[in-house]
Amino acid sequence: MRSDLNYGGKMNKEIRVLEVNINDIGQGGAWAFIKNAMNATTKDIKSNVVFDFFTLEPFENSSNISFVEDNGGKIIVKHTSNKFLRQIKTYFDLRSVLKQKHYDIVHIHSDVAFKMFVEGCAAKREKVPHIIMHSHCAGIDRGHRIIKAIAHNICKPFLGYIGTEFFACSNKAARWMYKKNICKKVRVINNAVDCESFAYNQSIRNEYRKLFGIKDNEILIGHVGRFMFQKNHEYLINIFNEFHRKVPESKLMLIGEGELESDVKKQTKELGIDNCVIFAGIRKDVNKCMQAMDLFLLPSRFEGLPVVGIEAQAAGLPCLMADTITKETDLFGLVYFMSLNQDTELWAEKMIEVLNKVKRQNTYHKMVESGYDISLNKESLKEIYVNVINR
Repeated sequence: MRSDLNYGGKMNKEIRVLEVNINDIGQGGAWAFIKNAMNATTKDIKSNVVFDFFTLEPFENSSNISFVEDNGGKIIVKHTSNKFLRQIKTYFDLRSVLKQKHYDIVHIHSDVAFKMFVEGCAAKREKVPHIIMHSHCAGIDRGHRIIKAIAHNICKPFLGYIGTEFFACSNKAARWMYKKNICKKVRVINNAVDCESFAYNQSIRNEYRKLFGIKDNEILIGHVGRFMFQKNHEYLINIFNEFHRKVPESKLMLIGEGELESDVKKQTKELGIDNCVIFAGIRKDVNKCMQAMDLFLLPSRFEGLPVVGIEAQAAGLPCLMADTITKETDLFGLVYFMSLNQDTELWAEKMIEVLNKVKRQNTYHKMVESGYDISLNKESLKEIYVNVINR
């Protein structure tokens, strides 16, 4: 079954950019990155920038569709349920879109090289003048991982012949996506966030702990992420189970949705901790939910540079993450790393150690100094686009 959708569209701006592979499923990091860029104010840009989106999956949230439309953009959805034919269809669908409308820049976002290759070939075939490739991850998620890994390694050497600009969210994500000669050209772009909205606030903390029924003497462990292979929820639940044995006055908040959510709920019931785990779903108030937390837990199998990790530090939360995640995530000493090969009991002990060591505080000024505040970011994505065009 195939479903093609089009939303909105006002193409009267000077610089037209097509964002490829961006959707709001699970309010993911790549969508947050682009949305923040669209929200960013710029002083010295004379050219206006319009953001259109080419995606293989429909947007979930109507407010996000309205946001794109209100900013003069258009969402083009080319969906097919047959995943084996998807890349072939994507090549021709993207070419068709590029034939119908002129774009100054095609910005391809991906976690694997074979997607980048297919979409890059389509853009190059249609003579798009500027093709930006952007690595957002450092591993392979979901099914058929061996086949995907083979395809990734086959396509990786060819990206340098297709793209005109190469971006990554971290050095680790760059090494994952590009060959060494291209890594030298890669521009690492900070996943900046609205630090002011995440800044630690005691009154909001009190409000949200009351909202979720968290007692004053209870420790709230937090996690934000889609229920998928990458985020490693099974291991996370086992860690919390060990922590809860040591600290019975504790709860876990999981923000997000996904295909593995039912499996995780089943696991919590089998362990007898389902009454201590809050499945909060997808929320627009993650910044406020983080105020209620005491520690942020992220045992991902792989990441590029997780936006949620940056947000957690903006909220002043101590963080315990898997050492599969790049050390670039630690901005000023709030992040601690553990190996996924370590016993979950050791993770629980480390959580207790971190909670006893770190005193919660407002980290806004540290975030600004680290260059991760969206309002003070040295160069916005809009400015980068303008500079790419004017070179």
